[in-house]
Amino acid sequence: MNPLIWAFLLFLAGIGLAAAEILIPSAGVLAIMSLGAFIAAVAMGFEVSAGWGISLLLAAPLVVTVVVVQGFKILPRTWVGRRMILRAPGLDDQSKAQTALDESQDTSEIDTALLGLEGITHTELRPSGSADLAGRRHDVVSLGDFIPAGAQIRVVNVAGNRVVVEEIQ
Repeated sequence: MNPLIWAFLLFLAGIGLAAAEILIPSAGVLAIMSLGAFIAAVAMGFEVSAGWGISLLLAAPLVVTVVVVQGFKILPRTWVGRRMILRAPGLDDQSKAQTALDESQDTSEIDTALLGLEGITHTELRPSGSADLAGRRHDVVSLGDFIPAGAQIRVVNVAGNRVVVEEIQ
């Protein structure tokens, strides 16, 4: 068989093995086989003539680059790619996150909204714990005193996410 036909067959085998390396996890085995096929194709090209050898030598990196880029574009749509690549959050997750952001307020508004509120401790405050304020559970800190669960409290200071309370006597 003509060496030029072998060169083209080996070149095509190298392209196929490079594409398979992207789509099939083989720990580099297919990439090494692809490299070997390209080297053999270039060697067979040089057997025909120096012009064919140089042409194949210059074409191989360009073709491999195109195959790799296109392979990574196709990969997420294949069954192997869907199992290997994490999915972006779905619309439900994004809408939940957006709803949470919409419901959240500016911290200065939260500061003024909680300040002076009265509620009941849900857990013991030693000095931190949780309390129900305006129908919502908040993490709170006492002024240093122990406050038992179920005690009446009042918010005396809010700084960021730190809500300081005191027991109502």
